[in-house]
Amino acid sequence: MPLLIAASVGPHNGTKAPLWILLAGSTAGVIAGPILNHALLFSRGRWNLVSLGGFVGALMGAGVGVITNTWVGEARGGLALTAAGSVAGLLLMAKLSSGFDEDRPSTALLHFEQGRLSAGNPLAAVAPARFRERTVPQLSVFDGRF
Repeated sequence: MPLLIAASVGPHNGTKAPLWILLAGSTAGVIAGPILNHALLFSRGRWNLVSLGGFVGALMGAGVGVITNTWVGEARGGLALTAAGSVAGLLLMAKLSSGFDEDRPSTALLHFEQGRLSAGNPLAAVAPARFRERTVPQLSVFDGRF
């Protein structure tokens, strides 16, 4: 991200500044990532969704840049649109996945989580299900979170 921003505002010449920006930005990300995860308490699945949102946002921004013909010349407009799309995708997916990590109660007779086995609710373990175009009772015996 820092490289996209620097390339969209700075001159494009033969210096080694993009390599230094890339090194500093990736180092800051490696240090800030675990700190941010400790503060936000996102699961690995939610982080994957947020990262996917950033990637799709970057593709959308680059696509808008292609449609509006901003990749011509030094391509600063296209790089800026790609960076803006990536940031928008990250923020939007973080907002949309806000309920992703909520705990849902177990609906099985036996539930395994954090190394412990516990009994579930027998009434919640029976639910209707479709089987061969008929509604039949379904019994959830075991589930777990690993």
